Amino acid sequence: MAKTEETSIMPEVVKAVQEQAERYFHGMSNIVTHEGYVALAEKLNALVPVRETKRRTMFTNSGAETIENAVKIARGSSGRPNIIVFSGAFHGRTLLTGTMTAKKAYYHGMEPLPDGIYRTEFPYLYRAHKGYTEM
Repeated sequence: MAKTEETSIMPEVVKAVQEQAERYFHGMSNIVTHEGYVALAEKLNALVPVRETKRRTMFTNSGAETIENAVKIARGSSGRPNIIVFSGAFHGRTLLTGTMTAKKAYYHGMEPLPDGIYRTEFPYLYRAHKGYTEM
């Protein structure tokens, strides 16, 4: 390998990439569970303030992917098909998260949209509708 200006500046990065390439070059977390993934998941699980002793962590590539997986997990565990979203919220630009997003431009022309998405107003007591209370 020819030595370039970049490799001489950060040899530790080049070494880390070489070591990683010797083990496996690319592994998606749902195919290859690697030591770094497990170590970080365990570290996060130790910090999460939940009562349950069994904790699960999943890393995703984006917020939209996270929300799509959260919807699948919620539907799978509850057996309920519908999702309630708040008006004015942004959830993402995939087909499902775009449908959940309030801004119509994100899903205009993409019909038919996924069904079972219901909107409600976010409770904003400062400018509350008549009849809203703090409780």
